[in-house]
Amino acid sequence: LSLHDALPIDASTKAANAAFYSAHTAMTSGYVALAIALVLALVISTLMGRRISLRLNDTINAAKSIAQGNLCSSLPQRTEDEIGQLILSMDNMQQQLHEAMLETRDNAQTLLRSSQDLHQSMQDMENAVSLQSEDASGIAANTEELTVSISHVADSTRSAAALTRTSDEQAAQGYDTLQTLVQR
Repeated sequence: LSLHDALPIDASTKAANAAFYSAHTAMTSGYVALAIALVLALVISTLMGRRISLRLNDTINAAKSIAQGNLCSSLPQRTEDEIGQLILSMDNMQQQLHEAMLETRDNAQTLLRSSQDLHQSMQDMENAVSLQSEDASGIAANTEELTVSISHVADSTRSAAALTRTSDEQAAQGYDTLQTLVQR
């Protein structure tokens, strides 16, 4: 071989080596870029997962508070994503429950007043029947059968009055319980 023939081989070898080195460097850079991208993806997904998890936990805690009867608890801040839509729905539910509890309390108060009025009417009736019963006792022997009937009516009225007193007490207890729930 001549010196002239050796030069092109050295130049082509250098070119091949340079190409190999460039390819090797490009592959190494690609692997590094891929590793960096994977690490970034892992970090971003972990951060997003934590953010979502924290928001869900806050939302779950708010739901538990509402379930325990606390209709005035604050809900997490709303966003435009699905969790924000869930929070908006929970807020609407909380407001509707609160309104329903207020309406129920008002109805219970009306029922309590009606029960008290009924109780008073029954007491008045009981007093009137008792007076009639006493008056009937003084009537002659031929009206004794009538007196017994009036006594039965009085007994029934007393039973009804006792039932209305019980109803009155239960309505008052219900009203107090609702008042306590609404004030939470």
